Amino acid sequence: MLDKKTRRFLAWNTHKEIYFVNRLTYGTNPASSVFQKIVEKILIDLKNTTNFLDNGIVTDLIEVKHTNNLKTVYF
Repeated sequence: MLDKKTRRFLAWNTHKEIYFVNRLTYGTNPASSVFQKIVEKILIDLKNTTNFLDNGIVTDLIEVKHTNNLKTVYF
């Protein structure tokens, strides 16, 4: 959730009103670089995991290992 001060920077004007967002949209740059650095630190020692922008990528060729990787990262 965005605070009131930040919402003002991301607002846009339509013919009816000014629209203020409550959350960052997918791909919003300022927060993604900060978030990416945090996720990189978390995933750095885990096999078959990486991050791209604000997305965590978890994979493996074997289904059981893939499931274990998902559990390790997300639980």
